[in-house]
Amino acid sequence: MAEEKDLIVATGYFDGHNIKGNMDITFKMSFPEGDLPNALQFVAAIAKQVKLIAYINGDSNLKVPLGIFGVDSIKIDRNANCKIQFKSTIENCFVNNFAKLLEEEASIMLKGKIL
Repeated sequence: MAEEKDLIVATGYFDGHNIKGNMDITFKMSFPEGDLPNALQFVAAIAKQVKLIAYINGDSNLKVPLGIFGVDSIKIDRNANCKIQFKSTIENCFVNNFAKLLEEEASIMLKGKIL
């Protein structure tokens, strides 16, 4: 099991993904003001790799492994909403699992383990 300092847990919303021609994948999450302190823990993962697992509506039975990503950007707007963009290659993530995150109005509990 991961040590507490290596595990990041934040609840937000799926904000999209895209795959570029060079097979780079960007995965975006939005975190509301109430979860900003948890989302900002991803700052510790800058320049490191993070293994991401999503739980749809916080249900442990709806566990969706996403793969290994790096933190590409973190943005905070004036309403204290945080948008985090993760980046990976197609070899390091489960592309088919992104479709499972497309439930309307679903909150996503994102767990990240810093590798």
